[in-house]
Amino acid sequence: MALPVRVLGKAELGLIPGNEKARKQLTATDAPRSVTKSASVSLVTYTYNDHALAAGLLADVAGWTVAPREIIVVDDGTPEPFVPPRMNPRVTVIRFTDNQGCAAVTAAGIGAATGKYVLSIDADMRLSPDWLEKCLPYAARKNIGMAASRIEHKTGSAVLNAYLDAMYSKSELKGVVKFIPGPVYMLRKEVFDAIGGLSGYGDKRGQDTYLCGKLVEKGYDLYRVPGIAARQTRRLSLPQCVKRCLSWDMPYFLKRMARKDGLEELLPIFILGVGKRMEAIGTAGGLVQYVHLVLILSGCLRIAEGYGDAAVRGVWRSFVHFLRDRPQALAALARDAGRFGMGERRTDGEGARFAGLDALLGDVFPAPVLDAMDAALTSGRVDEAAQTDFSMYEAD
Repeated sequence: MALPVRVLGKAELGLIPGNEKARKQLTATDAPRSVTKSASVSLVTYTYNDHALAAGLLADVAGWTVAPREIIVVDDGTPEPFVPPRMNPRVTVIRFTDNQGCAAVTAAGIGAATGKYVLSIDADMRLSPDWLEKCLPYAARKNIGMAASRIEHKTGSAVLNAYLDAMYSKSELKGVVKFIPGPVYMLRKEVFDAIGGLSGYGDKRGQDTYLCGKLVEKGYDLYRVPGIAARQTRRLSLPQCVKRCLSWDMPYFLKRMARKDGLEELLPIFILGVGKRMEAIGTAGGLVQYVHLVLILSGCLRIAEGYGDAAVRGVWRSFVHFLRDRPQALAALARDAGRFGMGERRTDGEGARFAGLDALLGDVFPAPVLDAMDAALTSGRVDEAAQTDFSMYEAD
């Protein structure tokens, strides 16, 4: 028997506009609504050059305490089409002929779902057996537009795991939150339809920010369920990790560059804005702090590229001067420059150092942090995984 496959060219977004829902505040004493294990749930996942991860996710479904009644896999134009396993329920594949990006596949997958509830989950996410059972009662509440959990990172590198957990997991957050990231969440299909889904959104990425913003604007709460966590299992290299993190920070600065704002104005905003996250790292260790240094250098170079080669050389000279007494950190940056698409460490030719950058970087990386970083880099490495999985940020 042939498995159902729907082939799409340009994105088809079957979205239904609707009315705004009333908002009610969820208090800590409210008991979640009872939802039976027979709830109608559509699992929607997405794959692009990572079919093994998608197949692994589907293999896990049999062990869940609540089983989805519908499974949809959106193949975002992978050269080798995704072939779903034979399972109950049968897997429906929606295939794009060309790569469309995260926003289009999310819109197509959730738009095609027929269940009362939709579990949108990336192929690299893994859930505990009772995750769906514990999340469903919150997704069922009329005032909650989206429910999810904390995400733990299992990238194959202990250093990158520690960095991503410190930066983005924020284990202390629970209850009503301002944002839920896109790798895994639940919502009612009627809510997605009522707010118009992702209609009107034109970027390839950032659909989670857009969707959360629309839900909040329409009066819904975003809820982080305590006591459960999802695991993100995509194995990443250091360059993949940094590019992924920068993808969340750079749009703001790219817009300001388009407005012709000055480089001397943008660099301090980026360094201090991203640098504040060092507080989350705390005493995580010198190698974790090195990841943050690479992130800030990569972002500064990305911004400087919009202002010409002299600006790029000026940024390099500024960082080299800042690390002049830290030979291990300098050697690591020189070694990693090519891996990051940062080009060679260009310090020759025109391009003066940026005045004040030493002081800004010193605020983010004080001497004790630099000492710990240099010592750790003497014998340690950041990305320990022998193998990595494809990351969509590799194409950037």
